[in-house]
Amino acid sequence: MIRRARSVLLLLVPFAMGANAQQGGEAAIAIVQSRLHAAGFQQAVLSDLAVKDHYASEGLGLTHTYLRQRHQGIEVWNAEIAVHQRSDGSVAAIHNSARVALAEQVNATMPAISAENALAIVLSSTLPGAAVPSVVSISDGGKLVHFDATGFSDEQPFAQLVYQPLGDRLRLAWNVNHYSPDGTHWWNVRVDAITGEELDRNDWVSQCAWDHPEDPHRCESPDAPMAMPAAPNDLNVYGWPTESPSHGGRSLRNAPWALGGIASPYGWNDTNGANGPEYTITRGNNAWAKEDIANDNETTTGFAPDGGANLDFDFPINLANAPNTYQSALITNLYYWNNFMHDALYGYGFNDPAGNFQQNNYGRGGTGNDYVLADALDGSGTNNANFATPAEGTRPRMQMYVWTYTTPNRTSDLDNGVIAHEFGHGVSNRLVGGPANVNCLTNVEQMGEGWSDYLALMVTMKAGDTGPMPRGIGTYVVGQPATGGGIRPAPYSTDFNVNGFTYASTNNTALTVPHGMGFVWCTILWEMTWELIGAYGLDPDIYNGTGGNNRALRLVIEAMKLTPCNPGFVQARDAILLADQNLYGGADQGMLWAAFARRGLGSGASQGTAGSRTDQVESYSSPITVNLGVASITEPQSAFFLCPSAPITVRAVVRNYGANAQSNFPVRYRVNGGSWVSQNVPGPLAAGASAALTFSTTFTLPSIGTHTLDVETNLAGDLYMADNSKSRSLVVSAGTTVVAPYTEGLSAASPTPAGWTLQNPDNAYTWSTTMPAIGPAPSCASSRAWFIDNYNYNGTGQEDRLVTPLVSLATMTAARLKFDNAYARYNASLFDGFRVDVSGNCGANWNTLLNQSGSVLATAPDNTALYAPAACAQWRANDLDISAYNGQTVMARFVGINGYGNTLYMDNVQFTGISSLPVELLRFSGNDLPEGVLLEWSTASEINSSHFDVERSLDGERWERIGRLEAQGNSVTLTTYALLDPAPYAGANYYRLRIIDLDGSIALSETVTVTRKPGQQLFPNPNNGEFMVDLPSPEAAIEVHDAIGQQVPAKLESISERLTRVSLVRPVAGVYFVRFGAGAEGLVHRVVVSE
Repeated sequence: MIRRARSVLLLLVPFAMGANAQQGGEAAIAIVQSRLHAAGFQQAVLSDLAVKDHYASEGLGLTHTYLRQRHQGIEVWNAEIAVHQRSDGSVAAIHNSARVALAEQVNATMPAISAENALAIVLSSTLPGAAVPSVVSISDGGKLVHFDATGFSDEQPFAQLVYQPLGDRLRLAWNVNHYSPDGTHWWNVRVDAITGEELDRNDWVSQCAWDHPEDPHRCESPDAPMAMPAAPNDLNVYGWPTESPSHGGRSLRNAPWALGGIASPYGWNDTNGANGPEYTITRGNNAWAKEDIANDNETTTGFAPDGGANLDFDFPINLANAPNTYQSALITNLYYWNNFMHDALYGYGFNDPAGNFQQNNYGRGGTGNDYVLADALDGSGTNNANFATPAEGTRPRMQMYVWTYTTPNRTSDLDNGVIAHEFGHGVSNRLVGGPANVNCLTNVEQMGEGWSDYLALMVTMKAGDTGPMPRGIGTYVVGQPATGGGIRPAPYSTDFNVNGFTYASTNNTALTVPHGMGFVWCTILWEMTWELIGAYGLDPDIYNGTGGNNRALRLVIEAMKLTPCNPGFVQARDAILLADQNLYGGADQGMLWAAFARRGLGSGASQGTAGSRTDQVESYSSPITVNLGVASITEPQSAFFLCPSAPITVRAVVRNYGANAQSNFPVRYRVNGGSWVSQNVPGPLAAGASAALTFSTTFTLPSIGTHTLDVETNLAGDLYMADNSKSRSLVVSAGTTVVAPYTEGLSAASPTPAGWTLQNPDNAYTWSTTMPAIGPAPSCASSRAWFIDNYNYNGTGQEDRLVTPLVSLATMTAARLKFDNAYARYNASLFDGFRVDVSGNCGANWNTLLNQSGSVLATAPDNTALYAPAACAQWRANDLDISAYNGQTVMARFVGINGYGNTLYMDNVQFTGISSLPVELLRFSGNDLPEGVLLEWSTASEINSSHFDVERSLDGERWERIGRLEAQGNSVTLTTYALLDPAPYAGANYYRLRIIDLDGSIALSETVTVTRKPGQQLFPNPNNGEFMVDLPSPEAAIEVHDAIGQQVPAKLESISERLTRVSLVRPVAGVYFVRFGAGAEGLVHRVVVSE
């Protein structure tokens, strides 16, 4: 494995904002004026450029200068020019969002309304009833006005004159900035300085809507108390890389700041740059963590745990209790992770001059006075978290909420992925566009949420992780297990069967802005990261590692500085490619392009306008001239059942990732490392195009177990081999076989009756069961049905497959597959799909019988509420021809395809046809009676029938015979049969008929399920005065009364926890009544005692 040493820790040294800074800024201004003038800009529009930020990455020899366009000293909102220069003075990149014209476009140069009036207009909508605070300062010739901070989370509101772009016009406006008292918003609102009209707004608080999680029912076990006391400078936390209590336990971390090198040279509790802590609570140079249950952000309140003189933050925790009972422990965890993120990212380039969060920058550049205010158990909301990022020099705030999806509730103070995600908003907002401009991630195609998810994944990566392994975000707070799908449209994975999202997915309006857009960006970054890990390995050391993960994180952090204001995906991709050139001399260009192309962000991709979310064009090509690869193995499936003689077909998708078209190229496969089977693809295959390939040569698997299938391209001269092949583990098992005619009507709550399986690739919402008020015809009565909730889950494109048992059609002709379904779209844009497939080789390959979506699938009008069938007519009866499989054993799968639409229902799955058996069975049913379960069936005709064996099971797999009835032999008239099971089990009982012919041939009926209520079982009945009772509870009383109501003596003997033997003391033949329990709540059953 190739491993290359990472560059030494880079210390970014800023130019002080004095003569050196001005000189550096002037050099950048001169470059901009020269280049943009040559591009058609008038010199006048470039004559008043303000230097907003200027700092150098000295280890890279790269300086970053961020300029703002002005007109008559008034800044144009987000009209930014970024200049990135190498040490030799050459330009690495210029990003320009300046206006070509100014004087012709402005509407005024003097405001008609005051800053106070502008603030009053804004407060009328953001804080109705709030008084306008008093002015505390006026600067910049009246263009900047600050107000008193009281009542605004201790942060001064201000109003600054700017020009707001609106199409081809620039309108003079006051940008009014104020923090809300509860910390949930930090508004920038542009108010027209002439008319008072609101023109635009953005929020410095990144609201992380962690929406649509699964309904959780899982509780954590409490942590055991620590066996030994903590040593000095210890924090007892769910430390790096543990993502949450679901992923591992707490541990004592001794002086963890030492791992970060120069990031926190005096420890986390220092602020003055001298040995010894200034605080013994969870407060220091990088963060102040405290509770904010009262939702008071004025910083004078809020409990913070005290570690004492030795800084021992070792506090008990019991997750079986409510979070507010272990405040000290969770606040310590929040403090640790804010400091960890500060230290870990310092060496990757998020440091003092780049705008990181510190009270004291120790003379290393930057402004300082902007440590993180981390509010635990914040009282301003629930089920959320946020991060407010002001410009450098002003303190950001992280708010962690209580989550109510579980009992007891949970808190994001212990979900370290959420903490890292929120911290990531501060990173991206400070780096993109420079530390002084935190308004650069407000457009619809911006990637802020994606960068945050990415940082959360990277800092919780562990040894042993793999790219295909699904990684969910926010699993702990929403009550999912560590392996849960999380709250994004899919888990992060390089496996396209788990996460198949590509750049074109951003055009789907079902993906929300900004979370859905960010999810796609993180998916692409995750693909890139594992491409690098494939070359350099995974190094779990986040601080000093040299693996592909460390290399990828360094690229992403550095690339944020090279990403223009209000970016799109293509610009952010190009920034990563440029960062690779600056950091590593372009050594990884091939790998980066391969990863980007695989997710549709190849060299031909277009982002259109970064302000539009529906004009993106994806591309799978790259600058590599010759590069073919296997995009995916589509068949066989990864899990199926054993069919020793059934041929298995290999299908794959081959893609041309190169710039040159390819023709007549070989693709091959092998099983279990055996000989290759090759086949040529004639082509031509254009750059970026793909082709579906079906191999003409099949294979068989003779045994159950795990097998390996490899598929690869084998083109001579391929310049990038890492994407040539794909492998798939084939897990072959013995399946459950039922015999048609077969019906599954779902009498039990499980979505997987005996022999059924469920495929849920993203471990999120999937097929379940429910009891809709109206069922399908003919009864239309409420009955249990399958359903999949696409209304509450935005997993666009995800497939969930409900798979039947193996069904023998050995005795069937004209075979049919029947079922009922009901569905309503959400609207014309948000709708789901439904597909029905059949397999004749035990699930290895599938053929589609039905594929519907949207209005074709819908059986009811659009519904913006959670859909349930409102009429019998909203159920559709489907009847599919499967006669091509007559005499074979088949499987069917019912595939729900998520489109963030609405709920899909299904019921009454039947495999039927014309039976070649000697018995034509019309019906088979079971009824729960006090005396037992009465089983009844009828036949329309019988030919050479011998007898019926009645069988019972507790699990649908292991069967016992409970009775036998002789058949008619030969009959063409209706014949009815009945048999009483006098001793059914409490709970679910499964029954079936084994139909035996005179020649010994056997067929099985469908299975019926009868649920026996606890306490109803009494057997045998009739009896001789001694019988058994299945009690509803061990404490339930038993009384026996004769026919005239007098209690008779009986001896009670406990046989087991539930069974009691009742023996009448002097039994006399007759009728008795047995009562379980007492009073009105008792259950009474009739018992017959015979001679």
